[in-house]
Amino acid sequence: LFTGCGALDLGMSQAGFESVYANEYDKRVVSAYKRNFNNADVDVRDLRLVDPSDIPQTRGIVGSPPCQSWSAAGAGRGALDSRGRLFHLYCDLIKIKQPEFFIAENVAGMLQGKKLESFQYLIGLLQGCGYHVAYKLVDCADYGVPQNRERVFIVGLRKDIFESEFVFPE
Repeated sequence: LFTGCGALDLGMSQAGFESVYANEYDKRVVSAYKRNFNNADVDVRDLRLVDPSDIPQTRGIVGSPPCQSWSAAGAGRGALDSRGRLFHLYCDLIKIKQPEFFIAENVAGMLQGKKLESFQYLIGLLQGCGYHVAYKLVDCADYGVPQNRERVFIVGLRKDIFESEFVFPE
C-alpha cells in the first residue's frame, strides 16, 4: 500500500516474498514502479475509495503512508490533516485484513515534537488490532541502502501467531 516506486516491495522480494497487490495514487511514480517491476499491475485508485475486499488476503502488508504531514519540512500536523489521516486508513486495513505481519515506514519527523503524540496514538491503534508492535529509527545506509536516510520502521506481528514483538537486526 502507498507503494511509491516500490522500495519496500523490492526489499520484500529480496527477502523471498512475492507482491500480489500494489496501490499507488500518485500517477507520477507509477511508471517508475512499473519499470522496476516488469510492468506489474498497479491499482491507481485513491485507497480511500478501494473496497477492502479488492485487496487480496496475504501473509503481510507493507506500506509507506504519505509522509508530508510528518516531515520536518512539512506543516507538522501529523495525523491531523488529510494526508496524515491516511496512516489511519493503513491501520484500518490492517485491522480488516489481519495479515500475519505488517511493515510501515515513514520519516524521522514522526518521532519529533508534537507529532510524537500522534505517532504514539497510531502505535496504540495497531496494538489494538491484535499485534505486537515494534518501531525503530534507522539510518538505511546501515542496512545496505546507498544513501544516508533516516526512516522510522514499524513492524507488527499478529499476537495469535507470534509470541513476542519483532527484534530489529543491529
